[in-house]
Amino acid sequence: MAKEYFSLKNQVIEFDTDARTMIVVISDDKFKTISVNSMTENVFNSQYLSMKAEVARALVSNLNVSSSYAPNDSDANTFNEFKQQALDYFQNNL
Repeated sequence: MAKEYFSLKNQVIEFDTDARTMIVVISDDKFKTISVNSMTENVFNSQYLSMKAEVARALVSNLNVSSSYAPNDSDANTFNEFKQQALDYFQNNL
């Protein structure tokens, strides 16, 4: 499968099913965070499937998926933009 992307409020998340990693990037006025989580297969599957279930639940319950509290599908471009914002901040301010 390779990679899938999700977003939630000011976060973007990349799940890499081949490497079993979850990368979370937060980039806004207050927080700049990049978190790389390498997990066992069972833990990874739990996190990955839980996120997919939350997205499905939001869609089925007719929530506004653009709401900051409902997770939704995302893409590599959005993920990379958030990641670059955080990296630029780290490079220029630390």
